[in-house]
Amino acid sequence: MPGTPDALGLVVADLDRSVRFYRRLGAPFPEGAEHSEHGHAEAVLVGGFRLMLDTEASVRSFDPGWTAPTGEPRASLAFRCGTPAEVDELFASAVVAGGRAHKAPWDAFWGQRYAQLRDPDGNGVDLYADLRAVSADPPNSRASELARQFEVAQTGFISLVESLSDQQWRLVGSNFPQRVNDEDEGRTLGVIAHHVAVNGPWITDRIEGMLAGRQLAPVDIKAINAEHATEHADVSRDEVLGMLRETLPQIVAAVRAIPDDQLDQSRDTPAGPMSVAQRLERVLVGHLKVHQGSIEATIAGAHGSEGTLT
Repeated sequence: MPGTPDALGLVVADLDRSVRFYRRLGAPFPEGAEHSEHGHAEAVLVGGFRLMLDTEASVRSFDPGWTAPTGEPRASLAFRCGTPAEVDELFASAVVAGGRAHKAPWDAFWGQRYAQLRDPDGNGVDLYADLRAVSADPPNSRASELARQFEVAQTGFISLVESLSDQQWRLVGSNFPQRVNDEDEGRTLGVIAHHVAVNGPWITDRIEGMLAGRQLAPVDIKAINAEHATEHADVSRDEVLGMLRETLPQIVAAVRAIPDDQLDQSRDTPAGPMSVAQRLERVLVGHLKVHQGSIEATIAGAHGSEGTLT
């Protein structure tokens, strides 16, 4: 008599971290499951199928020769979302919860909005939704689209920071696409990444100031950047990733909350007249992309050579 598929088991390094990650994706692990003294947690999914998590120590208690696999996963857990927009939102949320972006959401040729991640232990996780599904958001919600653009940009930046080696973290950045603020880039990639992390909330606050009718005071960018580079010369990758993951949903929510009828309102800024939408696209999202370009150009230039280390 054939067996009945009943459960899928994953071996994890940190039960608390993995339970929190899969809860974020929708797996209903019961309260306190992450504190199991036996290193085992279960969530009952739709239809009674179970997702089981066991710690490495738990598995080695009955299989002492077990070793963690290496390389790319051969299988993945797939989570269906209600709409394409939910794929984007859950993808960003999963990265915040400790997942690693593998492929940002895209419109697949087979008719689905699709995204791929790795869970905290490197297992494959896919998210998808039918492209024909109707979002609950207004169809012409420009603010939601701008929020999505930022979400994709920062999620991609998080993935890039995760990929940097210790040596790359100390490389001096390249000018991209040219000199910015009439000065050469002289900061390490680690300092540049931290600069991006701290400036997202600051830029968002200034945009909210525009919406409130406040005059944006000019700032000495060169002096601020120089002081920041000195104070955070030894910043760690974990610190930067923590900041980026924490602020991502906060900024997305702030942008999405902007009424569409206020996006085209023009305000005087230190860079000249600019609408709220332009500030979002050119400064909030543009700032991320410029610095990501600098990091990627630096890595490409150092490929096959020692590069310039501090």
